Amino acid sequence: MEKIMEAKKLKNILLVDDDEIYNHIFTLSVDAIDPDIRLHIEKGTDKAINYLASLKSHDQGFPDLILVDINMPLKDGYEFMKLFEQHFSSLYQDTLIYMMTSSIIMDDKLKATQFTSINGFKVKGDVVATLKEIIEEGFNV
Repeated sequence: MEKIMEAKKLKNILLVDDDEIYNHIFTLSVDAIDPDIRLHIEKGTDKAINYLASLKSHDQGFPDLILVDINMPLKDGYEFMKLFEQHFSSLYQDTLIYMMTSSIIMDDKLKATQFTSINGFKVKGDVVATLKEIIEEGFNV
């Protein structure tokens, strides 16, 4: 599941999560870590896939990091990953993708390993600490 990549600067994040409170906390956390990072939030799989399809070039803010909540209504994070790998994996080869969950069920982590595009799996908790950890793992700080 871990990809070895050359570290780069984090400029754009796509957060795919339906939880309004988490999204608000995440926004505040990104601003606290680095106000120059652009954050785009989509509250569901279809909206996130449509957003990615609307980006025509890296100049339009292709995400360097995609964080996908597993548990969402209608289509969950695994459905997002299926669609992502079918339509976008070649366009977003340099994008780091982490699955996120508030669940501690180990089956979630095992299921995430079926997707080659996923770089990691994080349990939601301290948003700032988790985001800093992700940045240290994959980006120049």
